[in-house]
Amino acid sequence: MSKVNVDELKVYTGGETLKALMEGKILNWETDQYKLDGEFLYEKNGNNDWTRSYRSIDHFMRLKFTEVATPQVGDWVRVELPDKTIIGCVTEVDNLVARIEDRLVSLKHYCEILSPEQVSEYKREQAFVKVGRKPNEFKPNDIVFVNSLGITAIVISNSNNQEVRLHQINHGAKGYTAKPHQLRPISFVEQQVDLS
Repeated sequence: MSKVNVDELKVYTGGETLKALMEGKILNWETDQYKLDGEFLYEKNGNNDWTRSYRSIDHFMRLKFTEVATPQVGDWVRVELPDKTIIGCVTEVDNLVARIEDRLVSLKHYCEILSPEQVSEYKREQAFVKVGRKPNEFKPNDIVFVNSLGITAIVISNSNNQEVRLHQINHGAKGYTAKPHQLRPISFVEQQVDLS
């Protein structure tokens, strides 16, 4: 099931819902998906397989449904598989099978199309993971960009759970403090070249 903001998709209510199902559309309500296959109605909940549905017509007449969006090439997605979660950029789609980060993944599993903000947060977390750190774990001599001030600075504090102490680059001992989430890492100390 694709999870997309409702205002981005057409919302079906009442008779429109039934008509959309008869046109072959797969519709979504909360964690459930519905489709018509021949003369039978099927439903799918999360990662479960499609099963014959015995929902009443009233269910479709009174609730709001959205059309399931299929991820396209270039979309970032989170796919919930039975044993793990995969996050990545879709590079190819062919008949409900997508290539995500060099893996073929069936889109029959729960699939969420990520927003640009979610993608940025994921990439930020991965930057810390690549150097063996927890998200927002800064160390002395890391070089960072302070989003709120628009400056580049060097981390000088050892403990930075709540606030990170910084010195602005090329401005002597001019000091600042910032919350870890306000900092964008430019270079971690582990990645810097020491020519001394």
